[in-house]
Amino acid sequence: MVFLLHLNGDFVNSLQKMVKDGVDVVISGTSKVYQVVLFFTLGDYPAQQALHGRKESVSALKFCPCCNVTNDDYKDNIDQLPAHYTNLDYEQACKFIEECVKNGDENTTAIWRKFYGINNRSIFAELPNFDVTLQVLLDPMHILLQGSYKFLRCNLILGL
Repeated sequence: MVFLLHLNGDFVNSLQKMVKDGVDVVISGTSKVYQVVLFFTLGDYPAQQALHGRKESVSALKFCPCCNVTNDDYKDNIDQLPAHYTNLDYEQACKFIEECVKNGDENTTAIWRKFYGINNRSIFAELPNFDVTLQVLLDPMHILLQGSYKFLRCNLILGL
């Protein structure tokens, strides 16, 4: 987290300032303030997960940043629409993990980080009007082609 904040800190701080104050643009002598908002973030699965403080693989029990599906039952429920993972769920998980870190119990912290799939809070979590459970676009290559698609293809071929 510290590395990402150091690397992206200026970007995030500038974005927060632009969201708060807007950007003053002068065209042909006319000044106008435009409001700025971050609509979404996009990247390949490992980079996107790291940027948002999540586990960078699907090794976590709750590996999906958008729903509460678990590693144990996503294959059985792949054809069903999963329950949405809300920003409130995310906040509660982050607060719980931060409390574990604060208490200094590394083993308990590691267990809950793996359970929730969260290492630390997203660097974008403090941006106004940005929902880290909705505005993170998923990478189809890693999720579909290397993940669930293989499972679905096998089921289609085998007629399961």
